[in-house]
Amino acid sequence: MVRHSTPDSQHVANIVAVVLKATESELEAGKCWYSVYSQNIVMRAEEADLTAHQGLTLFAVLSQATGIAMNWRNYVKVVTTMDPEQTTYTLTAQKAKCRAILANSVNPAQYVTGPKITSFYRNLAGDEDTVTVDRHAISACFNEMITNVGTRYDYVAECYRVAAAMVGLTPALTQAVAWLVWRRMKGIVDKENVV
Repeated sequence: MVRHSTPDSQHVANIVAVVLKATESELEAGKCWYSVYSQNIVMRAEEADLTAHQGLTLFAVLSQATGIAMNWRNYVKVVTTMDPEQTTYTLTAQKAKCRAILANSVNPAQYVTGPKITSFYRNLAGDEDTVTVDRHAISACFNEMITNVGTRYDYVAECYRVAAAMVGLTPALTQAVAWLVWRRMKGIVDKENVV
């Protein structure tokens, strides 16, 4: 694991403070977030005669620049229709990757690129040392609404690793709990039950 610049103690404290504001249900939901999503993704994939890795890869690729509810809807559309053109608000490159993933049951993960998509895929596949940094994760770290992670990805991931040691969770679970709590604190609510 590559380590990056030393995290500012205030950024780490921001993450810790958010995690410590978790309700009991948020803490429990965060602890099982990736495993619950992974199980549901794999179940849908297998129902569509796809491999588990094809399903996890599709879900990660479809997560680019979209909220979790839209991500889930697009994933379900792709695995039930086998047609990425049926998705909503997806980029042409995402659709092309989806077509390639559907055609490759042996090594679909080769189409996972970029730090956020790669980390998200790895977390869904069970890697709890990797940190998925999205707009909510970076916002919790800097304690302000930020919509673009930019070049700060590795730095924020390192902040989560340090915070994780302080709260007694893995880096991935620390991020998942913080994601849930930050969204609640900012009034970000999914209009539908996703999984």
